Parts: sequence; structure tokens; C-alpha cells
Amino acid sequence: DLVNDPSHSVHPATFEKEVKKIFAKEKNISITVFNDKELVKRWMMGIYNVGKWSEHGPRLVLVEYKGSKKKWYDIGLVGKGVCFDSGGYNIKPTGGMEDMKIDMAGGATVLWILNYAVQTKLDKNIILAIPMVENLISHNAYKPGEIITMYNGKTVEIGNTDAEWRLILADTLSYVEEKYKPDYVFDFATLTGAQLVATGNSISAIIG
Repeated sequence: DLVNDPSHSVHPATFEKEVKKIFAKEKNISITVFNDKELVKRWMMGIYNVGKWSEHGPRLVLVEYKGSKKKWYDIGLVGKGVCFDSGGYNIKPTGGMEDMKIDMAGGATVLWILNYAVQTKLDKNIILAIPMVENLISHNAYKPGEIITMYNGKTVEIGNTDAEWRLILADTLSYVEEKYKPDYVFDFATLTGAQLVATGNSISAIIG
């Protein structure tokens, strides 16, 4: 339902509420949300710049599940949460934009993986991280040629604003790795239509 619903129903604000609703009555769960001001404070400029001029501001939603008494995290689940992707100033053509409400399918996937783990009382500690943005054109949206300093201190020159996933996932993966140090990280994302050319509609591409 999250993937199929239109973007005026599922945007960063409502997606955040859905996460909180799903885990509202669950024990061993804690939820943290970084809004636009907190993203800037932590220098998560990849997430911030992609989503800063949407009506529904960017955010990073973190859900910690403690299913084990261990002090470390077994698994990190990171999911791309681009609730709508216009392509930004490198705007998508007709035929490439109509379905971009589905660009948060990675975030929806990891959300329900964690929900399954909670419901089955999985004996693992899991950190879930979903950067939630809308990649839109606005009066002050990020532009090709700009240089952004990311959370890990690396600089990125923007070559194409339709590669927004690189920015939001780079900040998220860096933060999860540094703060939580999970044994394994699984990153789910809708990245490129070129994967359909390579493997078709019924096969998922996995990079290890």
C-alpha cells in the first residue's frame, strides 16, 4: 500500500507517521527522527539538499530494535525513501516520471522486514534507517555543478540531480556505520531503470 499510494498520500511527513504507527505498541523499539534543522546540525547535507525545498521537508527516520541482550547491532537495514522523484533540474522525461511515487519502495521494504522481525521476536539487534525526501524543482533546489560536503566529510560535485539516491544513501550509510557499527548492512533501493535492461522485471539485482 505504501508503494502503490500516490505521492500526496505518502510523502516524508506521512511516511514518518506510518513508521511510528506500526511500532507504536511494540516493546524493545525506539524511534529517532532528524528533521531538516537536525540534518544540517549533523552535516547530513546530502539528505538535506535533495529534500530541502519540498513542502514536506527531508528527514532521517531511525528505528532501533533490541531483540537481543547483546550490546552491539547485528543488522543494519537502510532503505531509499524518495517519496517522489521528479529528477530535479535534470528533469525526467514523460514516460519516466509517472511512476516515481514508487521510488520509496526500498524504504517500505526495510520497514516491513523490521516489522516481521519484531512480530516474530527475532533474537537480533537491528537498526533501521530510512532517509525520506521528495526530489523536486523549486526556487532554491540543488543544481548541477554545486559541491556538497557530506556527513563523512567527503565532497560531492553534483553532475545530475536525478542521481539523488547517491546523496541520501551516502549520508545514511555513513551515519549507520559510524554510530551503530552493525555486523551486516542491507541496503534496499530503487536505483536505475538500466537494471531492467539487464535482468528484466522479475529478477532483483544484488551487489555484495
